[in-house]
Amino acid sequence: MSRPSWWNYVQSCIRDYPVKCAEQDGIREWLTKPDGEARALAQNPRRPTEIMALRRIAKRGLMGQRGQEYHAVRLAIQDTMDMPDGRERIAFIGLLYSDANASLKSAIARSGVSSETAQLWRGEFVRRIAFYLGLLRERRIMERPGGIP
Repeated sequence: MSRPSWWNYVQSCIRDYPVKCAEQDGIREWLTKPDGEARALAQNPRRPTEIMALRRIAKRGLMGQRGQEYHAVRLAIQDTMDMPDGRERIAFIGLLYSDANASLKSAIARSGVSSETAQLWRGEFVRRIAFYLGLLRERRIMERPGGIP
C-alpha cells in the first residue's frame, strides 16, 4: 500500500518543529524583556501604532503556514502525552525524528520497541498531525492504514 501524498510533508513538519519552537520563543521573547518596548519607543518615539502591532504579533506567535504546522505538531504532542503510554511514544518519536538521517530501523534499535509497535506509533502520530493540518477529513488516527483497528 502506498503512502498518502501528504505523508512526507507531515514528516518534514515534525523535523522542522524544533526550529519553529525557536522562532516562537524568539517572537515571544520581545514580550518577556522588561525594557523591550521601552527601547523600541526610545529608538522611534513617533511610531506607537507600530509598537502596538508588534505587541499583537508577539502575543499571537507564529502565523500563516509555519504557525499552522507548529500548532498541529504541538497539539499532536499534547494528545500523545495524554495517552497511557504517551511518554514512551514521544520518546520514540523524538528518536525517530531527532536526526535528519535517522531511519525507522535505527530508532527501533535505540528504543527497544517492536517493529510493529514502532510503525503503529509513527503512523498514528503522523495521521494525528495530518488531521490537525486539515489533510484528513475523518479522525481515523487510531486505525491502521488497512482499516484494521
